[in-house]
Amino acid sequence: MDKKILFFSVLLLISIKGFSQNSIEGVWSILKNPSMNGSVSRNLSWGTRDVSRNADLIIDLHSDIPNIEIIQFSQNEIINIKENENVVEITFYFSRGNFNVIMICHFNDDGTMWIEHLKDGLTFFRTGEDQIYYKIDEP
Repeated sequence: MDKKILFFSVLLLISIKGFSQNSIEGVWSILKNPSMNGSVSRNLSWGTRDVSRNADLIIDLHSDIPNIEIIQFSQNEIINIKENENVVEITFYFSRGNFNVIMICHFNDDGTMWIEHLKDGLTFFRTGEDQIYYKIDEP
């Protein structure tokens, strides 16, 4: 019986570790080490954080209303998330335009990500395989 519990515990740990590496939740920046000069305080589900003004995206899945903040532009409700291995598709309601946006994120082996070009030529943030995002804070 103890061997079965140990086996399932190891499987659970492996699953959690894999999920954590590819978790979309956190603060993302195009800059690997953005300056904290003039940072702003944000109340996130994982605590109050000082966030660099050079951050690009904050994705908070565990707030009262799951949301994505496009820094210095908008904060929007996430209405759906689909995960498939190293790809995460987020649908959020863009309140400034009164329509839904689908954002498709691809995780690299090192935990960084890139975002596919948005439909209809939307340009809320940098997209394309050459635009790498670094997670600079997370739960």
